[in-house]
Amino acid sequence: MSVTLKQLRVAAEELNDVMGLDPAINAKLGEDALIAKIKEAMEEIQPDDEFSDDTVDVLEELKKAKKTTKKVVEEETDDADEAEETDEDADDEAEETDDTDDDADEAEETDEDADEVDPLEELNDIEDEMDEAEKRNEFVDICKDNDLFKPLVSKLASYKTASALKEAMQAIVDAAKTALKPAKKPEKKVEKKEPAKLEKKAPAKVEKKVEKEAEKEVVEKEKKPTVAKKSTRTNGYTRAHALKEALKKGGTKDQIIEMIDTFYVKNGGTANPKGAKAAFDLFVAMLIIMDVVKLTNGKYTFK
Repeated sequence: MSVTLKQLRVAAEELNDVMGLDPAINAKLGEDALIAKIKEAMEEIQPDDEFSDDTVDVLEELKKAKKTTKKVVEEETDDADEAEETDEDADDEAEETDDTDDDADEAEETDEDADEVDPLEELNDIEDEMDEAEKRNEFVDICKDNDLFKPLVSKLASYKTASALKEAMQAIVDAAKTALKPAKKPEKKVEKKEPAKLEKKAPAKVEKKVEKEAEKEVVEKEKKPTVAKKSTRTNGYTRAHALKEALKKGGTKDQIIEMIDTFYVKNGGTANPKGAKAAFDLFVAMLIIMDVVKLTNGKYTFK
């Protein structure tokens, strides 16, 4: 049964009469406002209040409508709660996924760090292997296992003894270490400034006498022809040139170093065995790698 506006007005007037409502319901209100007022009055109905059948039907109809509305509201509330819970679950899953991704990124970074190898440490490990080796075939195995010694692999037969092969390998390791070391920056010398000394002025007569003597010396110096001192060392001759001559003759490491110093002195340089050794260490290892110099049975010579 659907309630009409006319039925609502009749029911409102009856409620006013039976219940003595104060203030009374305005029966001329619109449908929605009238329904709302009747529903409020229904809350105050007493058991001994008696209404006509038509009014009872209207009240019953409004009760049903009220229950239906309540049910719909509850269902909508339940749906909203479920939707909110679903959103919260989705947010939790998203946070867990983000945490998992972060852990994966950290693990990947750790793996990348672990893969990086310090070249200097690798050279030190090779040297440790060489120190532990004693026999020639052990040194041969080290050469074959490390790319650093590729220049030696094809010439292993020329190294008859373990000591000769080890010396050649050590020269390559030393050259590689030298290449890895950063060039040292020259240290800046800080000059200490001495506090300025207060000079006492000489009397005017003394000053003039000193000036005349100074002028005299300048004139005498200008009259004397200046003779340039000749350097005893041949122009442009270095220890690298001396090394070249020494390698042409060939010899052991000590012999080559001695010859470098001898040739350098002959060409006007100053004897310095340490400088000769430094030249040997700097150039010979690189020349071996470049396949320009060979080391056979402990002797260094040009190929």
